[in-house]
Amino acid sequence: MKLGQLIKENEVSRGEFDASIEIGTPRDDSRKVSRGDVFFSVDGAHIGDAVEAGAKAVVCGSGADCGKYIGVPNIYVDDVRRAYALACQRYRGCPGDKMKLIAGKDEIKRYLESVAPLVERG
Repeated sequence: MKLGQLIKENEVSRGEFDASIEIGTPRDDSRKVSRGDVFFSVDGAHIGDAVEAGAKAVVCGSGADCGKYIGVPNIYVDDVRRAYALACQRYRGCPGDKMKLIAGKDEIKRYLESVAPLVERG
């Protein structure tokens, strides 16, 4: 998968962004990073550990000082948690887009009204 498929250029506030870089899994835990992964650092910590483990790019909050690691793009975004969530969603092929709503709001309302007495009884 390409970096540009995980992170859209308009989501980047500053930093090095090469959309053509081939990357692995998005990670927010430096202990789980393996060669080629993208590390999302919420607080700017553990970046060195992630890079040593093989992270191919680092994503940080725009207010954080992520340091500068030679050969590893440092990408800054406004909201790291949101960027990580979107990257995971894109990595998995946007599964929410494939979900179908099988009931309308009236059916859901009737269902909830039917189970409410059961919940109240405990």
